Formats: sequence, structure tokens, C-alpha cells
Amino acid sequence: MARNQCNNQSSMSRFPLEIQEFGKMFVDVQQMRHFADYDPLATFSRLQVIRQIDLAEAAIDRFLSIDRSQRRSFASFVLLRHRP
Repeated sequence: MARNQCNNQSSMSRFPLEIQEFGKMFVDVQQMRHFADYDPLATFSRLQVIRQIDLAEAAIDRFLSIDRSQRRSFASFVLLRHRP
């Protein structure tokens, strides 16, 4: 559910850029994780993995730099089912 919420561009656009970037990174990392877990032919170089970790850490740092109320709003957005 969190991935679907993060992919919802119309809803995500209501959040600050730092949260939008965090949501995109969440989706990207989750997709790579699924690829690594379920594709027996998947390979990653050490440099690719380190680069992805650095990008994820930077997204987390930017996420943590914004107002707590915005982070809480985002958390409820991704964790709770929203009706149209």
C-alpha cells in the first residue's frame, strides 16, 4: 500500500519536495529489493550498491530536515487507507 501511495503523483504533489523525493526513493529501493530477491540473474556491482545507499541516506536526511507535522502527515498518508 505504501508504494501505491508514493506513486500517486496527484496526492504526493501536496507534500514538500523533500517528501516527494523520499517517496520516489522508497519506491525505487523497494523495486530494486524485489529485483534482487526474485530475479536469479540479478547482479549488482559494489559501486552500484554503495551509490544507491548514499542516495537513500541523502533522501532520509532531507526527509528528516522538514517539519515534524509534515512527516506525520506523510506517515498517515502512506499507512492509512484513503477513500477518494
